[in-house]
Amino acid sequence: MLLELPTQDRIGTWMLNSTSLSCALCDGCMDSHDHLLFACIYSKELWRRIKVEFGLFGFPEISSDIMDHLSDNRGPSKMVHRLALSGTVYHIWRERNRRIFRGIKQVPIVTYRQIRDQIRLYTASWRIGKKT
Repeated sequence: MLLELPTQDRIGTWMLNSTSLSCALCDGCMDSHDHLLFACIYSKELWRRIKVEFGLFGFPEISSDIMDHLSDNRGPSKMVHRLALSGTVYHIWRERNRRIFRGIKQVPIVTYRQIRDQIRLYTASWRIGKKT
């Protein structure tokens, strides 16, 4: 799932004359899956806040370990972990594209609030227990 995103390191293998392969979020490292989603200073800040907000202690920080972690079992806590992963990946990718294609930058706190609100809205619709 995560390794299919067309990050610039993958695009660089398709194109011989690729100009910039640096991360659009920090401009410090090469744009790759692990860097963009977990090692970049921008994404690290998002993950730090999301983990604290939703109690995701023990949540892996390496993409190869995340899928194993999420496939362990079911339940509300794993559902929140899945929502946190999908929401954070979506918003990191969206911010990357916003910067590359539109030249617009958003600070991490704004992106964090969007992720937080999205998760809260989704979980608010859950029904706990059986209907009588």
